[in-house]
Amino acid sequence: MTDPMDALIDFRRAIAQREIRVQPADFHPDIFVHVDQPAGAPRYTYALVEDGEVTAVALLALTEPIEGVPTFQLGYAVMESRRGSGRAQRIAMAAINEICRGLRRNGIPELYFEAVVDRENMVSLHIAEKVIGGPRTECLDHDSGVPAIQFQRLVDSNA
Repeated sequence: MTDPMDALIDFRRAIAQREIRVQPADFHPDIFVHVDQPAGAPRYTYALVEDGEVTAVALLALTEPIEGVPTFQLGYAVMESRRGSGRAQRIAMAAINEICRGLRRNGIPELYFEAVVDRENMVSLHIAEKVIGGPRTECLDHDSGVPAIQFQRLVDSNA
C-alpha cells in the first residue's frame, strides 16, 4: 500500500522547486491537476490549493481493468494541519468527477473506482465509504501485505 501522504509531500516539494507544472482542473476552479506516467500508466494528481498552498491531494492511477472496464485506484491525503474539515472527501469527489467528465468526452461510458485502505485507518475507511461506497472486501494489500479493506464501484460516466 503506497502512502498517499508521501505523494502529497513530494508533490508540494516538486511544485515549490518548479519540477512539475500543474494546470487548472476543467470543472472545479480551486483544483489543479498534474498528469504523469510513473509506472507507464497514467496517474492523475488533483490538488486542492488554498491561499497558494497545496492542502490536499487525490491520486487516480489507471490500474488493471475490471471486466474489461477501465479502473482507477484512488488515494488521498491532507496536510495534518488541515485535517478534520472534509478536504479529503472534497478532493476525492472532485477528482472522480473530473475523470468521469473528461472520459465521457472521449466516449468512455463507464469506469470502476477502487480504494484499498489499511483496515486500522478508521478516518480513511470512512472517506472511502462515502466517496466510493460499494461492497467492502477484506484483503491483504498486495504491495505491503497489510490487512486492508477494498472498496470498488462501477460508475456511469454519463451520470
